Amino acid sequence: MKNTILKSTLLLFCLATLSACHQAPKEKAIECHVTPAEVFGCDLTPQDLQFHSVMDADFRGSHLFDEWMNPEVEGPNFVCVASTDTAAVATKAAEFCQNLDVEARACWQKVKGEEAFELLIIASAPLLDGTSISEATATISGWGDPQLNIVFNDVAAKEWKAITADHVGKRIAITVKDQVLSAPTIMGEIDGGKSSVVGPAEEEICALSQIFNRQQAAQ
Repeated sequence: MKNTILKSTLLLFCLATLSACHQAPKEKAIECHVTPAEVFGCDLTPQDLQFHSVMDADFRGSHLFDEWMNPEVEGPNFVCVASTDTAAVATKAAEFCQNLDVEARACWQKVKGEEAFELLIIASAPLLDGTSISEATATISGWGDPQLNIVFNDVAAKEWKAITADHVGKRIAITVKDQVLSAPTIMGEIDGGKSSVVGPAEEEICALSQIFNRQQAAQ
């Protein structure tokens, strides 16, 4: 089970890339027929979409997660658990966060294709939020993945360039109401203010695009 979860997590980890938008030729727009309230259980505002630093939490060095770690598996420092174990692990994670030097909280990212979740520790203060986005469109990439193509405003584009330069080789979590949609590794500095957020579900990407469509219509 753990090996299956780890392989699935690594696949999601590879697919969930956040990079400058060099779109695949076969990319196509998604026709959205859902609302944020239908998908997320509540209405959302642009502020609810946030970007956070993922902390380099040493799970292997903490006894709190021993029963959920597989010492025989080499690779990333993952804690991946079945959906039935998230409540128990969340209690341990809250204790783990209290002992850190900076303010942080635990979040979950759904493992693609599995009834399992990856535990992430993220910095509480957001790097940016959805109010910095001037344009957003929901598409299916040439590889068949739902993604939200975003364009930051001029001020945020400069901030995003600096943020990505500071996070090369590190992960940034894109969250909605403490739900992690994607937590990619930043492969390089992103200039120009354009990025793509690869999502786990087409409905979630559609719902997010509706938030920004409303924001643009109100301006």
